[in-house]
Amino acid sequence: MPFISKKRFYDLYLQPSFRSRPDVALLLLAQTLITTFPPAVLQAGVLVALCELGHGIYPGAFLSIGTCARYAYALGINVSRTVPSRRVLTLVEVEERRRVWWAIVILDRFVSIGCPGRPFATADPKLDDFLPANDAAWDQGTVKPDMFSTLSSPMTGHMSKFALLCQAARLLGQVLHHLNRLHQGR
Repeated sequence: MPFISKKRFYDLYLQPSFRSRPDVALLLLAQTLITTFPPAVLQAGVLVALCELGHGIYPGAFLSIGTCARYAYALGINVSRTVPSRRVLTLVEVEERRRVWWAIVILDRFVSIGCPGRPFATADPKLDDFLPANDAAWDQGTVKPDMFSTLSSPMTGHMSKFALLCQAARLLGQVLHHLNRLHQGR
């Protein structure tokens, strides 16, 4: 979409003061982001939302995590059993996408504590959705199909702390749904 004047941009870019302006830095960053591998951009968005949540900036975190959720849906990244892609993905890439999605779901639930009554940006996970694999295998890049547990799986020794956090986030989502129904009934 040609909506930035190339001539005007280059005329301004040649001026020494142009490069140090924050609005220009944002423009150049945005131009870089649209040409960057999408999961890395999504991961950066999750980190921004995590930072906002950690600093108690709940309205900003609510908007940021909602943006991440919509971006993930657009990329086809979610916890379903199949991950749509234009190319064949390795198990490590599939696991990375799964972990990004779960991070979004977790933050979506946690940010809702600070923004009561607002809808979740992500659908409630299903009991047969896969949880993240063992952290040690993930860190070593040795994820195998037999390492996957589902949300309804009982706790086992090979489940990662992240997988347990995913289960806790699902429970938090159920509690928040219940509280919202109680408050709406008043």
